[in-house]
Amino acid sequence: MPDEYLSIAGVNFASVMDDTAQLSVVRGASFLLRDAVQGIAKDFSCCLEPLRTGASIGLFLVKHGCDAKTVRQDVSDWLNQHPDFQHFTFVVDIERANGDLTRTLEALTARNRFRQMRQLSVALPAYNDGEAEPCEWDDLRPGDSDVDVDRDEGPPKVSRSVKVRHDYGWDRKQAFYADEAAANGVAHPVIAKLEYARELDEIADKCAHFPNLGKKLAVIYLDGNGFGKIAREGGPGEFDKTLRGYQSAFLQQFLLTIHNDPDFLIDVDKRRLRIETLLWGGDEVTLVVPAWKGFWALNRFYEHSQDWKYLGTDLTHAGGLVFCHYKTPIYRIRKLAKDLAEEVKEYLKDRGEEQQQNRFEYAILESIDFPTEPLRRFWERRYDPLAECRRPLPCVANWDQARQELGKLLKDRKGQVQSLVEAGRRDPGRGFADQRRRFAEVIRQTEFRELETCVQRLFPGEGCEVWPWIHLLELWDYLILEIPPES
Repeated sequence: MPDEYLSIAGVNFASVMDDTAQLSVVRGASFLLRDAVQGIAKDFSCCLEPLRTGASIGLFLVKHGCDAKTVRQDVSDWLNQHPDFQHFTFVVDIERANGDLTRTLEALTARNRFRQMRQLSVALPAYNDGEAEPCEWDDLRPGDSDVDVDRDEGPPKVSRSVKVRHDYGWDRKQAFYADEAAANGVAHPVIAKLEYARELDEIADKCAHFPNLGKKLAVIYLDGNGFGKIAREGGPGEFDKTLRGYQSAFLQQFLLTIHNDPDFLIDVDKRRLRIETLLWGGDEVTLVVPAWKGFWALNRFYEHSQDWKYLGTDLTHAGGLVFCHYKTPIYRIRKLAKDLAEEVKEYLKDRGEEQQQNRFEYAILESIDFPTEPLRRFWERRYDPLAECRRPLPCVANWDQARQELGKLLKDRKGQVQSLVEAGRRDPGRGFADQRRRFAEVIRQTEFRELETCVQRLFPGEGCEVWPWIHLLELWDYLILEIPPES
């Protein structure tokens, strides 16, 4: 009898991830979507074999002897009746193998998408037979529940959906890191005792070493390049196991490193860490760290993952890095970080390098505002005519060493670098070729000629002499080039 597969996917994230700016609600939604898939793997282990489980999706093999249609209905009913998961929208479908695994999984994805189009985009709350004001946090559902938060005017009246997500996000976070960083199912004794920031303002709170970066965050989004195709070539089950092992090893090493770093500590005695995880699972990761640790954290991931392989294929990631004020709506920043990573993917796809390189894009928001136009248009308006040669940045080996060397060479010279860039771009109306020639002339006439190699090492220009210096100037504060004096 041919194999049969079952796919589950959480859908319509705008109604559960972007309907409120409350961090615990967003975090709780992410954890619940992920744990719904894990819950199915556990509660239906008698008839389903997990092949791939991610942040909101799951692929399972229906065990022989089980009726696939009945299993699909049972899984759907379980989700709809679960006290926590009933507030989300899921699609659950089955497909019989047709001899080609790739075509089978594509057909299964098509079924999921078709089902999504035929059902409501929001999970309807229970019928409200009394009077209720709109939820104070999502302004959509009936505000018929309370959440336990510290405020003078009493607990806010929120919807049941928001309450479930808030409470889950508040309670689950402390155990999440210990569970995910466990080696072979055994939690690391140091990580098991750590505590973490509850709100974004704790992560961004001023740091004595970097006072000019107080109240600012770095949001990091990472998405695997072509992981779906790689998984199909070797079997989804084995790939999922391999990837989760890599991610667990990274998280464990990362936490063991930062728990002794004073720049990551909120409370030294309790070892409370400035870190937030808004997405973790499958091929997607979203981390939030202090702005002064954004580049460091991104490069730690790339350095750790540079040797990740599956069946001889490199496992690489497209990244998006956003620096912003902690009051900027988090759902906007999440979207911007993802859009940046999508720009990277498009670039790699155009070059035929979709599975070959770790690259990232960045954006700096100096206020609580955010771009409301496509990234390409935003860059064209800001950098014309140089926007056409802007390229995603590659992962740099020994990044921290290169940063420190450049910092020593450029100490107290930010004004000179700014004058250099302004001189090179003095006539923004020039064409691209003219602008490049102008900048090359300025470089030759300044003392910075000798620093070109060092700057290019940190920001490879790839044929455009201007961009390494523009990157350097824009990212100066976030690279921490002004090394603070040792205490």
